[in-house]
Amino acid sequence: MNAAALEVTETKNTEAAATTPSVEGKTVAQLRTIARELAVSRGDSKSWIAGSTREAIVAYIQTGIIEEATQQHNVVVVDPANFNGNGNGHSNGSGVLDMLAAEIMKRGTAKSEFDADAVRAIVREETAGLKPQTVTHTIEVKRLDGSEKSVGVQHRNFAMLLALAQLRIPQLLSGPAGTGKTHAGHAAADALGLPFYCKSVGAQTTEVSLMGYMDATGQYRGTSFRKAYEQGGVFVLDEIDAGSPAVLIVLNSALANGSCSFPDGMIQRHADFVFIGTANTLGQGATREYVGRNPIDMATLDRFAYLDWAIDLDLELAIAGLETGGGMPFDFATKKAQDVRAYVDRVRAIRKAAEELRVRMIVSPRCVKYGVEMLRAGFKMEVIESLLVWNKVDSQTADKVRNAAR
Repeated sequence: MNAAALEVTETKNTEAAATTPSVEGKTVAQLRTIARELAVSRGDSKSWIAGSTREAIVAYIQTGIIEEATQQHNVVVVDPANFNGNGNGHSNGSGVLDMLAAEIMKRGTAKSEFDADAVRAIVREETAGLKPQTVTHTIEVKRLDGSEKSVGVQHRNFAMLLALAQLRIPQLLSGPAGTGKTHAGHAAADALGLPFYCKSVGAQTTEVSLMGYMDATGQYRGTSFRKAYEQGGVFVLDEIDAGSPAVLIVLNSALANGSCSFPDGMIQRHADFVFIGTANTLGQGATREYVGRNPIDMATLDRFAYLDWAIDLDLELAIAGLETGGGMPFDFATKKAQDVRAYVDRVRAIRKAAEELRVRMIVSPRCVKYGVEMLRAGFKMEVIESLLVWNKVDSQTADKVRNAAR
């Protein structure tokens, strides 16, 4: 069955607080409008702060800087009243207030003009009366045969996973243990109406486990990978960074081309073959937490779009049967026309910067091939960069190359 043109709908059911909170006599909506007008009048909505004034801080709060910062730092602000430095999901435990202060400083505020304690006090005061909204998020899929399928509440990046699956772009979900990476693959198969196959790999996994073999009688003995590749289906290669790099290289041809050599001959890839890999690392070797992980050959890593599958706090609450907070699905799409030439030039600038800095990263023509497909499917350009380039390297390397490519 061909599932390439499915209609995917994100349903966000939002129940607001009983009364609209106000700040200094203004509703939140009014403050947002005022903040936008202030930003426009000063010419640049992201760099006009000159000090820790109440007007500026309130404007930043109401125009979404917190939401933007939380996405960048993998934080979900469940309750605005909890801006108290307890971490609330922030990776280094410094708290949302410190994160907000850092964001404002990064956007041009001189240290001599900046009073971090004053910012914290203002944020606490201005957000004291705000209460989170209750948000439930479900994925509805309308298939080509007219049937509809709901896969319920999913990870905030699930809609993006599904969009990449529809484009048949191989993807690697990288994130901590227990974040639902394998489950997401199963849910994607369910949504697409395709069979689901899964194979976990380790140090002892051999090429035969993936490609099959010819027995003593000359009969081919197949595998779940072969079945998905030839007949269609979602195939999840679980714990891919625990496998042998030499074995994983056999996947390169299968993922990059329309056919692959198996022990019994060349096999054409089915139009409905979807490949999803899962990992706990970036594929660059063992970490303190995941000591048994191996480096993955860069040519193999280049085949994937990388999805950062961090802990989703709202999904965690839903699993526990508790009321979810205000976290929303990651917004990766746009209805604006995308400039393909600008994207190609950007990829070339990143490649040149990486080569000049001699960092360990590949920016191949595949970034252009996949990226253009994603642009035409409505992905934002900055999201494409993250999926195909920045998510594959550590943040320090990404910042170094990003700055050099400007």
